[in-house]
Amino acid sequence: MDAKSLHFDKTIKNWDEALPLGNGDLGCLIWNSADKLRFSLDKGGIWDCSNPPEDGENSTYTDIKNLVANKKQKKIQKKYDDCYSNPTPTKLPAGKLILNLGTDENIVSNLNLMTAEAELKVGEITVKSFIHANKNYGLISVNRHLAGIEIKNPKYGKVKKLSLKFSSKGTVQSLKNLHYPDCEFFSELDGDTEYRYFVRPINDGFYGIMTAVKYKDGKTLIAYTVDIGKDRSFVEKCKKNGCRGNLRRISKGI
Repeated sequence: MDAKSLHFDKTIKNWDEALPLGNGDLGCLIWNSADKLRFSLDKGGIWDCSNPPEDGENSTYTDIKNLVANKKQKKIQKKYDDCYSNPTPTKLPAGKLILNLGTDENIVSNLNLMTAEAELKVGEITVKSFIHANKNYGLISVNRHLAGIEIKNPKYGKVKKLSLKFSSKGTVQSLKNLHYPDCEFFSELDGDTEYRYFVRPINDGFYGIMTAVKYKDGKTLIAYTVDIGKDRSFVEKCKKNGCRGNLRRISKGI
């Protein structure tokens, strides 16, 4: 085994075996087939902090001991276990960027641990990617025009009722138990650069994935970022700090 790299001769089919990129805040897992090459994205600050469990009056170890001694099991459950029936507060996944390389052939994947650069090869197709060490963006370079580029937001439940309570077995939870307004998707052309992004409303703000796509000299160049805000102003910040100008970095080679 080469201690300086991770290498896979076969297409990575499971997310928990994916090539990992990240800087402690922005993260990415690269995996799946060549016609649905998935960049699963995440960012540390994306949380739904609504409906936090409150410290009840006299919520102490002594109180629990007294309730146990007096066989007040129902009161113990209501006072100390109800918080597990709420889907929030919780960490939220950002979403994913999916590339269609125009083939479903085998992918050979390599992660250089010294440069933190991922390289994937499918026949004559080469995909390179990395995430900046201390800035909120990642870059992708493909040595041909892609058949398709898609960004997707996680599938949450439909808004049906105001209550955040739900029934489950143990602490098993699902994104379906979170109810938000519909996600909005946008596509904007600025010269030879196309911005594709979504804005997802959540209970206490917004978040989204922003991509900037450019075709140059037969290559597809992509800069992406993920961010969150109390309002939609984070979109312009993503364009300026996460995407605009960073495509020039790819054109010089990554």
